[in-house]
Amino acid sequence: MPDRKWFPADWLDEVNPGLLETPDGFIEREGNGWALRLPQDEPERDNEFYRLPVEPGQIVKFMSLDSYGYLRLIVHPDGSWETDAPPPPEARSFSIAFDIIADSIDELVVGDEFSLALDPGEYEVAAYTWSDAIPFRFELVGSDRGHFVPCVGAN
Repeated sequence: MPDRKWFPADWLDEVNPGLLETPDGFIEREGNGWALRLPQDEPERDNEFYRLPVEPGQIVKFMSLDSYGYLRLIVHPDGSWETDAPPPPEARSFSIAFDIIADSIDELVVGDEFSLALDPGEYEVAAYTWSDAIPFRFELVGSDRGHFVPCVGAN
């Protein structure tokens, strides 16, 4: 079972701070209203990019990140490679330090238009999958708590 975390789709970038266990974790009360915010301990919390006011009934898209752990990759001088375990079949992305990202271990090793082939050596490779954007509707529970409900999209 993968480790699943969530992040608002509009905030997605190469580096994503503060992924949380559920979309509800981003909801905060702000005066008489509501907003999505990063957790209190995140260094980027005060960056206005990571603040999204929300109203009841509003649709917000989230993406989930399923992490499948790390593989040890050995690239041999002849360009062949091996891993300490088979790559998870569910993983659609593989990266080294989230700097070099590829759709497969083969692509990671040989490179593409964005990255060079890997030099011979040993690497730690993260295996993961980002979902497509999933719509959720913001709803109030009483007057003091909000939550997200999966929905089919805009009303």
